[in-house]
Amino acid sequence: ISDGITYDIAVPAGALTISNGAEYALSTSVTLTVSASDNNSLANMRFSNDGTNWSPAEPYQTATAKSWTLASDDGPKTVYARFQDAAGLWSGPTTTILDTITLDMSAPTGTITGFQGLTALSTIPTVTLNLPCADANGCTEMRFSNDGMTWSSSVAYPGSQVWNLNDPAFGGVPSDGSKTVYAQFKDAAGNWSSSVINKTITLDATPPSGTIVLNTYSTVATSQTATLTLTCSDATSGCSEMQFKNESGSWSAPVTFATATTWSLVSTDGTTTVYARFKDTAGTWSAAVSDDIYLDAHAPATTASPATSASLGQPISVTLACSDGQGIGCGGTYYTANGDAPTTSSTLYTGATITIQDTTTLKYFS
Repeated sequence: ISDGITYDIAVPAGALTISNGAEYALSTSVTLTVSASDNNSLANMRFSNDGTNWSPAEPYQTATAKSWTLASDDGPKTVYARFQDAAGLWSGPTTTILDTITLDMSAPTGTITGFQGLTALSTIPTVTLNLPCADANGCTEMRFSNDGMTWSSSVAYPGSQVWNLNDPAFGGVPSDGSKTVYAQFKDAAGNWSSSVINKTITLDATPPSGTIVLNTYSTVATSQTATLTLTCSDATSGCSEMQFKNESGSWSAPVTFATATTWSLVSTDGTTTVYARFKDTAGTWSAAVSDDIYLDAHAPATTASPATSASLGQPISVTLACSDGQGIGCGGTYYTANGDAPTTSSTLYTGATITIQDTTTLKYFS
């Protein structure tokens, strides 16, 4: 009669992998993949988050990954494993079987601090976004939207981002007005920011429009100083400044927009043109607008022929002639032959000769 016994003093050897070797876990729920070996068969296994407090022993198996719950706070996590063989020996204590993973359940925080080089207004739809982001494990990607629903493909973080406020592919509307840009950031673990991150700016790409009227629609100016009546409209940011020039001059310094002002015309009589243009608050100038007026700032000259009497006590015949140079022409010549100052109520000269005595004072104007 005989009997045998297996002598086994060697503990099992094994390995543990958390979530297929992932660097990060987005939740406390992970899977554990195990493998172990022993001179005899393997019986049980158990696990721990701290190497001290162990889960109940359960049958060793490798066909199905083991579900496991990590400790709940973010940061590096270690899971420990021990294996028991058929002889009842547990692996360890000199050899520790473990794996580590970083738990990151927190979304990154970021913001759009502004639009590079701009404050409240943009005159073009393409802007550059300033984009700080913070996360314990680092920000890696970012994406954008014009409506908070339709997102662009993600791009690498960090980096400035050129963005089209009107792009309809991402919810934009091709028009002036208030524009809101939305952003999301992703960290190294794969968490996307969940809070609403946005920034608003006003797009004013349309120039203002305006009008200019000289001397309240008069066709003739008798003074070099003209009165300008002005209108300006800008639907988005409003009109802020205006400037003027004569047809052969350069633009004046910009002044605050007003509906009326004065302007000095050119000094030469004749048809003259004054130009105006208007700037909106966004900084865009309108196309030039203009109005014409005929400047006749010089009085006509009237001459008598003969200018003086050469006769001695004899009547003489006098004719009057009016010249207006580059003016609009003489409207009428009036005279008196009694020494009084003539007015428009005096005798209108019709072109006929005026017979006067050499003692008569002839006065006239045109």
